[in-house]
Amino acid sequence: MVRFQFARHPSGRHHSSGRILAVAIAFAVSAIGPEAIAQTGYSLRIRTLGTPFAGIIDDPFTDAYLNPARVGDLGGRQVYVGQLPGSNVAFLFPGRASVWDLRRVFPPERLPGTGPGWGYAPYTAGFVSPVGRTLTSSFALEAAAEGSERLDDGSTLWVDVNPPMDASSTRDVGGSESSRYHALLDGAVGTGFPETSGGRFGVRATVSYDKYNSADADDRLTIETPDAFGNEQKSSDRYSGSGMHCEQTRLLVALGRFSREGFVRDIVGGGSVEWQRYEQNAVIMDIEDEDYDRNGLDPGGGAPDYSYDRADFDSDREYAGGTLFARLGFQWRRGLRSYHELSWRRLNGDGESQYGRDVIEFDYTPSTLGEECRFGKDGDVTAILCFNGIGYFDEVREGLLWAVAAQVRYYRDTYDETGAGTIVLGIQDSSDTTSIDAPYRQALDYERESWVFHLPVALDWQIHRHFAWRFGVAFQAQRSEVDARTQQSIDVTDVGLSPFSSTGDSRRDLSYQTDVLFSTGFIVNLWDRIDVEFFGGNESGRIDFTSYASALVTYRF
Repeated sequence: MVRFQFARHPSGRHHSSGRILAVAIAFAVSAIGPEAIAQTGYSLRIRTLGTPFAGIIDDPFTDAYLNPARVGDLGGRQVYVGQLPGSNVAFLFPGRASVWDLRRVFPPERLPGTGPGWGYAPYTAGFVSPVGRTLTSSFALEAAAEGSERLDDGSTLWVDVNPPMDASSTRDVGGSESSRYHALLDGAVGTGFPETSGGRFGVRATVSYDKYNSADADDRLTIETPDAFGNEQKSSDRYSGSGMHCEQTRLLVALGRFSREGFVRDIVGGGSVEWQRYEQNAVIMDIEDEDYDRNGLDPGGGAPDYSYDRADFDSDREYAGGTLFARLGFQWRRGLRSYHELSWRRLNGDGESQYGRDVIEFDYTPSTLGEECRFGKDGDVTAILCFNGIGYFDEVREGLLWAVAAQVRYYRDTYDETGAGTIVLGIQDSSDTTSIDAPYRQALDYERESWVFHLPVALDWQIHRHFAWRFGVAFQAQRSEVDARTQQSIDVTDVGLSPFSSTGDSRRDLSYQTDVLFSTGFIVNLWDRIDVEFFGGNESGRIDFTSYASALVTYRF
């Protein structure tokens, strides 16, 4: 059965000046978003009503997720297992190099962006148990794995004779594969139990690991033989491929305090350390040849068109750093609460890249181009995340709760990286050969700001002691602004080679988005020991509850 409990304040206990000071501190030294202090996520109930209600509406699973001091609210000994709605992992590094960018003089790193990211719907299992007379412990596991593979193979062969003779052969093979892995282990200990009065304390430690791999390949071959009259023949062969590998390991520790009777209900703080590894590679090869029999002539007796172009790029980065965070939750009066969260994240690291390209063209005179570049990289990532939310809930009658809230979320991250090395260019045109061995420099700069506003309204109805229904609807508006730049340069003194001296790109994006999100769910209580919860929702305005359904089963013993 779902129960609601309200804190009561003695008359005149808190003065307005104290509350004003508390709000000022909240905005300056608040808390990280729940993503950083999570056990296994919001409860299905809070996800149904709306995540901005986390910290507003009493909910044991979510409250223990936000503040380890509230692990005791989970109650007696119990186990739970189920699948939670999708989460997301993202790396703040440049996206993978496009194979088509390899036809440039400079190494083809895209403008910095949000980097590779992927979503997953984790399976979770947990165990809660009292420890002695005054402590409650909680342990949880979370895991997700997904893989996909695609291969397309198409071929064509046709022959037509008498009087002309034409033959054509086409091979087109393309494929892609990807895999994702997520694992999380969490342990928390908190003092006290739901009925405990006074201040309670708790500590949590969480370790998580995420891994992502992807690869794409495209292989094409086209052959056309001459007809009986010796018309043009042509052959072309192209191969391209790219790959990406990402790993992230994170260890987080959080400390919390909770007071049911106090104006300041929740105080949470802590930090994390993390390691990231990011690798990318790309290759492209093109061959065009009109000289099948290698006699140096095309079918018409002239000089054949022949070209060979191959480029390779490999890059890797290793970053380490951490996060500092804090969280404050206030109860202004019965049913009216607010929370204020802030986190600061910093990663530093380095890496190296190498890029090579060989180009050979032969028409009447041969020409070749050879490029090779190796350079090291140093950079840093800085991110600030801030939540501020306020909400009101009220029990219209016993078992029927309604709530409304407003949440503003601000996110800002920057990525700065510089690279330096040496580039070697060898250019041959007929009998003239030119080579360059020059310093190479690269700078990547990225800055993003996002504002997200949520306005949710929710109902939670305990229809029967063994059944409750929930519904939530939320208006969401988002504004994002991205400013990204890349600068690459080669120091050369030969005026004739000025096209290779420098280049630069700039991009600035501004976007707005609004959505109306719906969610519904229910919980069935069996024999006062087993809770079976269901959640379904839509995404970006599309109503498709079955695609986002999740369930969680809890057994108390």
